[in-house]
Amino acid sequence: MAHERILAIIQAGGAGGRMDVLTRERAKPALPFAGVYQLLDFPLSNLSHSGISDVWLTVQFQGSTLEEQVANGRPWDLDRTRGGLRLVMPQEGTGSMDEDGFAQGNADELFKIRDQIRAFDPGLDVLVIDDGSVDRTAVHAAEAGATVVRLPFNLGIGGAVQTGFMYAVAHGYELAVRLDGDGQHDPSELPKLIEPVLRGDADIVVGSRFAGSGDSYRPPLARRAGIRFFAGIVSLLVRQRVTDTTSGFQALNGKGIRLFADDYPHDYPEVEATVMVVKHRLRLLEVPVLMREREHGSSSITALRSAYYVLKVTLALLVGVFRRKAVPARD
Repeated sequence: MAHERILAIIQAGGAGGRMDVLTRERAKPALPFAGVYQLLDFPLSNLSHSGISDVWLTVQFQGSTLEEQVANGRPWDLDRTRGGLRLVMPQEGTGSMDEDGFAQGNADELFKIRDQIRAFDPGLDVLVIDDGSVDRTAVHAAEAGATVVRLPFNLGIGGAVQTGFMYAVAHGYELAVRLDGDGQHDPSELPKLIEPVLRGDADIVVGSRFAGSGDSYRPPLARRAGIRFFAGIVSLLVRQRVTDTTSGFQALNGKGIRLFADDYPHDYPEVEATVMVVKHRLRLLEVPVLMREREHGSSSITALRSAYYVLKVTLALLVGVFRRKAVPARD
């Protein structure tokens, strides 16, 4: 009698809190073993030697750290033409949109804030840039009513943000707001950013955590010190006081949209973009806003990357000082 087809599902789990620093930047099964292997290879090896070729691997945290190890069915030759290895990114419950926690990560947060955005202005067009995500961000964002632009691979924050502004230019928008999908930016604060733009007081308005009374969420001390360091340098360069050079909570008129569609810094862009705005003779204004602690995801500026971040951005600012002043490429 022929054997029934067997599907094996490996539940790799979520964040490895009990393993602390070892799993802050990678999934638990991605921990190295014997040089060329990962802990994931133990169950994969057992399944391969047991003749089970249909394997699903479900990951709730840092799933991308497993991608290279399991690419094309490696390292145990799980033949994809007969099923093979399938990497299933964060999913909880049955997937119904009526459930709490149908997914984790930015997709879940986008779903949660949809009502807040609609409450602010039901007529707002919501655009989500899916920067090569490996979860169901694009699907859930579309189901929540957003327009989704899917990038074929991860471009990073600079490329993703510039894509959004290019979309705005292509579709004739003269007002745009930018907010992150990690829960830090509260849509109810949008009027503070939009009103100065509509009054004609500024071309770009930035929501600042440090310009107000101090009730807003403050980042950790080391990160706050870095923000203040760059705020001091940028203030000198642009001859205008700025307090929150890493804030991505912004409102822009047509001039600002077209500037960033034509040219936007990559890697760690916000600090450089602040200088670029002033050098292109656009009017920049900061307003105090309340921000929340990040609900999902993690900062791209880790402890190991902090030194690189400071060096790279400082060098970019110094180079920018000697760039020829320019007016916006479009009027």
